[in-house]
Amino acid sequence: RSAASAEFDSAVYSIQLEVWPCLNQRALTKVVGVLNAAADKWYRAGGNWYKVFNACDEDGSGNMSFEEFTGIVRKNFPGLSIKASQLGDSDLKGFWRALDADRSGLVDVREFMVFMRTHGKQFAMHKATTYSMAFRGELKEEEA
Repeated sequence: RSAASAEFDSAVYSIQLEVWPCLNQRALTKVVGVLNAAADKWYRAGGNWYKVFNACDEDGSGNMSFEEFTGIVRKNFPGLSIKASQLGDSDLKGFWRALDADRSGLVDVREFMVFMRTHGKQFAMHKATTYSMAFRGELKEEEA
C-alpha cells in the first residue's frame, strides 16, 4: 500500500468524521453510561475500562477501528448486545468522533481509557473515599 493511498484514506476519514454528530458532555456521558451498563452485564467489567477495551478489541491488536467498535457494541454476546433503540447510530458516530481525537482512524487502549475516565467518572470502578479526597485536598470545607 503506497503512502499516497494511506494519505488519501486518512483525508477521506477526516472528511467523513466532520459530518458526524458532535456530542455535548451530557450526550457523551449517556453513551458512556450505556456502554458501562452493558459491559457490567456481560463481562462484570463496569468501570474497568481496560477490561471493556479488551472485550471490544476482537482481534487483539491493541487498537480498535470504528467498524470493530460498532460490531462489538451491536453483536450479541460476546458483544455488548446494545440495540439501536438504546443507543442510536448517530450516538455511536458522535461518540467515536470525540473518542478518536487524533483522527487516526484507530483508538488504542490508552486513548480509550483516558477518554472513558474523563467522560465517565461516575461509572469508575474505583471510587475515592471521603478520607482520601480530604487527604488530597479535594473536598470543600462544608464536605469535610
